[in-house]
Amino acid sequence: MHGPGGYVHLTWGLHDRPPSDEWHFETTTVHAAGEDMRNLAAEIRAFLASCP
Repeated sequence: MHGPGGYVHLTWGLHDRPPSDEWHFETTTVHAAGEDMRNLAAEIRAFLASCP
């Protein structure tokens, strides 16, 4: 979701595996649009590449 004033609101979630879906956790983070989002994307890409 892109909010007013040049900020992006991202909702992140962790969920139990279907079909049980007994638990879940969600949080929303707010990031400045532009360079801040490019840096965040690069950091997430590096993190996911390091996961087995």
